[in-house]
Amino acid sequence: MIPRLVPLLLWVALVSSEQTPTLLHEWASLDYTWDATHVRQEYISNGWFVPENCALAGIKAFNNSLYVTVPRWFHGVPATLAKVVTVNGASLLQPFPDWEWQNVSQSPPAPAALWYVQSMEVTPAGVMWILDVGRLNIFDAPQYVVNGPPRLVLFDLTTNTALHTFIFPNNVASYTHSFLNDLALDIPRGFAYISDTLSGAIVVYSRATNSAWRLAGRSTQSIPNFNFTVNNVSYPSLQNTAVDGIALAPDCSRLYYCAVDGDTMYSVATAVLQAGPGSLDGAARNEGSKAPSDGLGMTRDGHLYFGSIARSELLVWDTARPFASASVVYGNTTTMQWQDTFAFDAAGTLYLVTNRLQLFFTKTMDFAQINFRIFAFPAVGQSYLFGEPPVFGPASTASGSTYTTRELAGGIIGGFFLGLLLASIALFLITRHRRRTHGLAAPLHDESFAYRPYPHF
Repeated sequence: MIPRLVPLLLWVALVSSEQTPTLLHEWASLDYTWDATHVRQEYISNGWFVPENCALAGIKAFNNSLYVTVPRWFHGVPATLAKVVTVNGASLLQPFPDWEWQNVSQSPPAPAALWYVQSMEVTPAGVMWILDVGRLNIFDAPQYVVNGPPRLVLFDLTTNTALHTFIFPNNVASYTHSFLNDLALDIPRGFAYISDTLSGAIVVYSRATNSAWRLAGRSTQSIPNFNFTVNNVSYPSLQNTAVDGIALAPDCSRLYYCAVDGDTMYSVATAVLQAGPGSLDGAARNEGSKAPSDGLGMTRDGHLYFGSIARSELLVWDTARPFASASVVYGNTTTMQWQDTFAFDAAGTLYLVTNRLQLFFTKTMDFAQINFRIFAFPAVGQSYLFGEPPVFGPASTASGSTYTTRELAGGIIGGFFLGLLLASIALFLITRHRRRTHGLAAPLHDESFAYRPYPHF
């Protein structure tokens, strides 16, 4: 019985990977939902909103909502974290959690405000881990640059409340020369793995000890004088971008990462990262060569999605197989320029932001054309966070806890229903085997049963 399922499972996976994506949202330039207190023209007049300085970057999904980031790379970004909403047919950004969290117009900015959010991650229980770079306008003229401490803010999306804030020490993430870019979470063990793109390092945060440290090596650095191209056009000014994309294996055993100005996918055992600060040289594993890419997205069954910025393509790699087996999912030299960030919803849909950053950073972007897009690829699979193995231990909502009580409860409930599903499948297979063993014909609907690959831990 089982051998007969294998070709069918492979066929289902192949069909899913070849699906043409759905375009959900697109913008020539970004715009927000304004109100009586926050008036668009006033923000423009005061220099608080400069549309050509706003680019879409990060994305995450939860409960039928899409959350995105607008990095404060330059001045004039009114809100750095937002929810995508549709108003009168137009896609707009609604500041999240609200306008007050975005207030950096005063000098110096309010300490409690979100200064500059590049990325975030959302747990299945609805806790958003917000990565605040803590620095403003880092690629702008010197008079606009404001330095400060990077932070992690844990925010409960279901209660709309902040749960915990961690401020990184200056010796872990420099207040004047860091760029905490992307993160991956080991929720059961309470670790966050973060890429520092400016200094070229991986920063590790431990929820259990409420502390952080950093590791670096040749694998986290960019390639000097790298020939960065997009659709055969060279962009020599886009160099020296170190480790950026980062993704965690579903069993939390390995971390995958790569530099934008680089041509290699690397991985390292998380045991090395958890052991404390040090060098990655000798521990990093070269998985294989590839074109430059930005963000990475991992499914719960170990499929790693990444882009080819050079060729405007989306690729997928089954991490259980050699890296050379990676294949192209979709490509388009117009709409898929610069594949930035990935998100997954509970139904298994993959969301992708493309943003043509090669034009944005070289100040050649035409804002009369569509520049920023959000695509959806259905039936790809759930996020790696849904596949993380349980870790048994005390649960607490204290600031030093490994995971929240609600996250533990969600895991227990999920495990219960997972057990029911596994028992049902086992009963079905046993019953079918007995029918055939005793010469009983299986019902017709059994022959056409649509098996789907079942994620394993």
